[in-house]
Amino acid sequence: MYDKDKDKILHLYQLGVPIQKIITTHLSYGKYLSLKAFIKKLNQVPVYE
Repeated sequence: MYDKDKDKILHLYQLGVPIQKIITTHLSYGKYLSLKAFIKKLNQVPVYE
């Protein structure tokens, strides 16, 4: 679901943008838990609660 925006998501997340803000402002699709799981699955950065 998030594969096409993977680079954008990781970049924003590494900058400290909250997951909910990434969804509402930058993606306009998805849910908090599924995006959190996607980031965790990539295992490239720690997932902050």
